[in-house]
Amino acid sequence: MNLPIYQIINVKNADLIEIAKLLHEDMNLRRPIVFVVKTLSLDEQREVIGVIGNWFDTHLASWRYPYPVFFVSDLAEAVGFIPIVAEMSALPKFYNQKDTKVTVKESQVLDRNRLLQQEIKNADPHQMAEVVREYGINHKKIWYLVQEGAFYSELLKRLRAKEKVDG
Repeated sequence: MNLPIYQIINVKNADLIEIAKLLHEDMNLRRPIVFVVKTLSLDEQREVIGVIGNWFDTHLASWRYPYPVFFVSDLAEAVGFIPIVAEMSALPKFYNQKDTKVTVKESQVLDRNRLLQQEIKNADPHQMAEVVREYGINHKKIWYLVQEGAFYSELLKRLRAKEKVDG
């Protein structure tokens, strides 16, 4: 059983056949994926990023779920929708773990996670992205309302303190 740490894939050339060998349906089912394309020229990097992005579109696969896909590239601007970082150190730290032997309890949790990941994988990624976006918007609204409530509570507390002092 593998822990969900980065699986680093070094892309050595922009050959479509070689890229096709790297891509498969369950590639990001158990681990987040990092494609390192820094060894290629800028045009080849742009081409590889475009090809892999198109692969996710044509196969109706999600680069976000269950684990994300990233590129390490010299390209600063966004070429596609998959996140691009300049260095490995810029990747999210959450998946930077040491690959160690898992305990029985951790293994049971990972088994349960695998079942949940399978459910996520079977869902429509575009519909899933829309649900997550709406969920995030509602949470932002709640956060703003809580901030507003905290502001009014602090204001009321100050007014009452001033009222006691003025007597």
